[in-house]
Amino acid sequence: MMESHSGPHSHPPSNFDFTVYDRSGQAKVQADVKARLGTTREWAAGYWLNLESVDLRPRGEFFLLVTPDKLYVWAPSKVKGRGMPTWVLDATHILGPYYERVGTGPKDIRPLAFGMLVSWWLIELTSADDSEGKRTPLMRTGLPRAMAHGEVVRGAHA
Repeated sequence: MMESHSGPHSHPPSNFDFTVYDRSGQAKVQADVKARLGTTREWAAGYWLNLESVDLRPRGEFFLLVTPDKLYVWAPSKVKGRGMPTWVLDATHILGPYYERVGTGPKDIRPLAFGMLVSWWLIELTSADDSEGKRTPLMRTGLPRAMAHGEVVRGAHA
């Protein structure tokens, strides 16, 4: 069963943990959540290549692979053969306020709680004022702009 935080649209089941749809119902951002520490850019590229190998290449403007300490961001239209992420950001900084809310940190958070934390972050990104913090690494990716006024839908296997 899918679950969304708002919006009138009905969306087909997704193979990703979360999908953010724009007002016209187009998938803008797809995200998978892995409660795994110490990942590398190469590990993330392998994850991407595995998605491609089973014909699950993300179709949105962005694909996110969120771990407790790293945020891997791909712009699918720009991905080349080795599948390396377009950006790798420090998730401990980006998700810091959410870790504070739940009273834990990246090393101690449980997988279910981490998925909920990422859900809160994505929902807040859809309603954030994109004029705030234009110099942050996240803003430079264009992700907040792509998610503005979107609808976050939990995937079938999230």
